[in-house]
Amino acid sequence: MRLRRNGDPDPPGLEWEARKPWKAQNELTDRQTIEYDEETYFCRTRDSSDGTWRVAYGSPISGGGSRAFLFSNGELRWSVWTDHPIAGFVSERGTVVILGGGAADDLDGGVRAFDASGTSTLEASYEANVADGDLSADGSFAVVQTHPPDNRTYLYDLTDGGLIVDHASDWGQPAVARIGSDGDTRYVYLSESREKRPLYALDESGSVAWESERHRKRRPLIDRIRTRLRSA
Repeated sequence: MRLRRNGDPDPPGLEWEARKPWKAQNELTDRQTIEYDEETYFCRTRDSSDGTWRVAYGSPISGGGSRAFLFSNGELRWSVWTDHPIAGFVSERGTVVILGGGAADDLDGGVRAFDASGTSTLEASYEANVADGDLSADGSFAVVQTHPPDNRTYLYDLTDGGLIVDHASDWGQPAVARIGSDGDTRYVYLSESREKRPLYALDESGSVAWESERHRKRRPLIDRIRTRLRSA
């Protein structure tokens, strides 16, 4: 764990100075037009880390609802309708996660997940729009971060579609949620903007595994004392 000049260490598994800033989701995609069902879709695409799968999501040029597509080695595997997609992820196993940002004039974000065959494994909605999210490389673990008024971090086990954690960000307003690892241990890094290093990090159980000095100082004194007593 590398120390910074002010003594605040980097989160486990992340060297912020070497990788900053966080990239916006659209910076991690390419663009592609897809011909499907006599329509031309203008899509964003993203590949799995091993390059064998590609997820695409977008709307027809003629107008109308959006679709998501999954390709394997260039061959279309399936396609589904999806509402207001703002980001798509695909794992090395063909697991797909689509984030729905919600309508511009409403608070109705959501997330959907599918396995490689196109079977739905997760569908959840929020009374807020979606800020960010991520998917683990093996497709077993996903995170969704919502905007206020919800302002929560949701961790999902995609092997059974279950919600692991519904985490309230009491002393921060994360806008970026990304998955990383340190050896076999996975973390969710939460930042208030793409330009800022993480405010704190959660482990897979939703516990705060690391926090910056900025986050620590925002907590009430009694809470900080309890934390020190537990770690003593």
